[in-house]
Amino acid sequence: MDIDDIEKGDRILFNQRKQPLIVTKKDTKLLIAEGPKGAKYEIYTDNGTTLVSKEGNRRYSSYCNNLRKVGKWNREGDVWTHSKTEAKIRLTERENGFWNIRQDGIKSKIDSPLYGYTDKEAALEDIESFLLNHPQG
Repeated sequence: MDIDDIEKGDRILFNQRKQPLIVTKKDTKLLIAEGPKGAKYEIYTDNGTTLVSKEGNRRYSSYCNNLRKVGKWNREGDVWTHSKTEAKIRLTERENGFWNIRQDGIKSKIDSPLYGYTDKEAALEDIESFLLNHPQG
């Protein structure tokens, strides 16, 4: 993906990063992205090569491989929908009071008990953990 395809406010990943960065500034050949803990990165092109560095420190740049946009998980009640892939995770209660997690359009599966969860909070914790580890849907 090229820098021109990314807009301010997009969530991006590159290299082996697992936590998305949010683009806070966009210029013609420069992106400023902020990480979840406040670190800022410059992503820029130099002679046709896409590079990344800490903001203001281009001396120690490295290659920016596999630059891509990712969506966001949106929650409505007990259903999470990914904005880019339309993948869904549903938390449903069965007749016997156990809770099941249903997934549609996701390659990875949440490791859940065979008979379901006895506690809704435990199911929610597993879902939240899964969503943090799978920002791409």
